[in-house]
Amino acid sequence: MNVKFVSLVFSLFAVSFGFLFFPTPSYASLINIKPDGKVIVNVLGAKDSIAMYVPKRQSLSVNGENIEIFRDGETFKLALNDSNLDITQYQDNLIEIEETPEKERVKISLVDGKFKIEQEGIAVLTSFPIEIDPSVRQISVKTETGKKYLAILPKEASAILLRSKLVDKVDANWNLLEEQDGVLVYKLKGNKTVNIFNISKYSSEIETQVSAADGVVIGSNEPVWLKILSFFLSSKG
Repeated sequence: MNVKFVSLVFSLFAVSFGFLFFPTPSYASLINIKPDGKVIVNVLGAKDSIAMYVPKRQSLSVNGENIEIFRDGETFKLALNDSNLDITQYQDNLIEIEETPEKERVKISLVDGKFKIEQEGIAVLTSFPIEIDPSVRQISVKTETGKKYLAILPKEASAILLRSKLVDKVDANWNLLEEQDGVLVYKLKGNKTVNIFNISKYSSEIETQVSAADGVVIGSNEPVWLKILSFFLSSKG
């Protein structure tokens, strides 16, 4: 048998074995920030104008600077190193911040002219520019009163609201991150159901405000009748 042919077959087998058992990591987001602060740029995911400016390597230093996404007139941009990349037409996740454990990772994307911050199925929308310090995986937003750090992330805000028993369930998608009287708050929508002696159930949709700084439930539009009914039933129990 031809020695060159045998060598070629062996080489192809070795390459196939390598891809099968040692696959190259793939990233669904344009930028992945690892738990150690390392920044991974998904070059294969970069399209059109973005691909022209993304460095032709998979990992890079961000020059000690933060990563920022913001609106500039009718376009949306991502500031990376010394370039402002046009992300207006980008459809996938822009940034994914990996935490430990993995389920706590945060994904940021562009949806209907707003930035979506999603964590474990709970998403909030905001118009504020978002800034990320990759070295500590810290997320901040720039509001009219200055830059503010998100000490509480969406999933934690949702969990705090459920523990307050104002709602039984938090809407996964209809939620906002806004500033209210100088305080950065999550406006979360939920639902509360009251079971009256196992005969009938009354349900109400409730909008609440949870501080993004310390997780305090600032307020809600819970109907008076629901408060009275809940109090009456709990006292009977």
